[in-house]
Amino acid sequence: MSPSVDVVVVSLLLSVFNPANFARQLIGTHILFRHGERSPTMLYPSDPNDLSFWSNGLGSLTVRGKFQHIHLGQYFRERYSTLLNSTYVASEIFVRSSDYDRTLMSAYLTLLGLYSASSINISTDSIISINTWPENLPWQPIPVHTVPKSMDTLLGVSDCAQYTALVKQMKKSERIQNINSQFRDLFEYLEKNTKQPVSDLFDAWAISDTVLIENFILFCQKSYNIAPLWATPAVIHQLQYISDIAAYHLMFMSEINRLRGGPLLRDILENIEDLILNKSKRRKAKIYSGHETTIAATLSFLGINYPHQPPLASALFFDLYRLDNDSHGIQLEYLNMTNGRTAYPIQLPGCESTICSIATLKQLLEHRLPKDMNKECQIYLTNGLVSSYDLCSPVILFFTIFTILFYFK
Repeated sequence: MSPSVDVVVVSLLLSVFNPANFARQLIGTHILFRHGERSPTMLYPSDPNDLSFWSNGLGSLTVRGKFQHIHLGQYFRERYSTLLNSTYVASEIFVRSSDYDRTLMSAYLTLLGLYSASSINISTDSIISINTWPENLPWQPIPVHTVPKSMDTLLGVSDCAQYTALVKQMKKSERIQNINSQFRDLFEYLEKNTKQPVSDLFDAWAISDTVLIENFILFCQKSYNIAPLWATPAVIHQLQYISDIAAYHLMFMSEINRLRGGPLLRDILENIEDLILNKSKRRKAKIYSGHETTIAATLSFLGINYPHQPPLASALFFDLYRLDNDSHGIQLEYLNMTNGRTAYPIQLPGCESTICSIATLKQLLEHRLPKDMNKECQIYLTNGLVSSYDLCSPVILFFTIFTILFYFK
């Protein structure tokens, strides 16, 4: 057989046995989304606006943000009409949120769109313009679960000494220092106009968040138009870039995204196993209401992140399929646009196609997933650098303290 014929035969075999080409049945999904549009989380000293503009205080969902999640839930209904019952069934779905008002409300509003008691036929534009929530929306009660922020390793907002130390180490890295040097003029400009210290990329990100919300543009229409005069279009463009690269670099280090993205992926893999083995605790849908950092950490852990700040009400879908060769596969899709209706499939590095076999997925991920976050969040120093360690042992604790004291004497 000639070499060219060999290539054709191999290509045909690969095509035939490519999991993406088998007939498939959707049997479960896992959805991670970011909360909707919110008010700023802080106001800088010279901010021309005050708290009175944001009726529910800082960090709270806006009226527009609430409708973004009703729309997102309606998209879920379109997408999963054959998977999920039209009304809530407790054994089908489990919803988990971080313990922030904006993520909890985003979860409830998404469920309102997913399980509407009747069709929602309301002019959202008129409601947003008067900034008043309607009193006649249909609703049915559906539980949303959470834990205190300090304990929430699943959605990456817990207290974690190892994470804090690694972020400090990352901020001192040559990579971040080079970025700081590149934008030094912008940092000085921001510090002068905001009256707030701006020493690095992440200080600038905090200010850009506030200014971009005040100047937020959606579908070419100004939302609030209350940004300060010094925030010119050129400055706004730079601030958007700052937000994109800061969100990316915060989770860039593998040690960091392992701590902040790993627990969620472990939870997803466990439910996948339960679905495949038909265990009683399985759920057809697990939904997670989190933050841009939750999505960024997950994308980074999977090796598919890129410089961007995950948009408001964006979502990642981990859809589980049964293939006609009696195997199973996951397809990951990213809805990377607010109010979008098109989620884009992503082929994970190391996977055969956009549908990744469960065996391959486990081989790629399981050895990197954190097992005990209480231990993972402990720290010690190796040559002045941060590493994880088990500080629970009294003997190890003694020598760790002794080493640290000797190092800093």
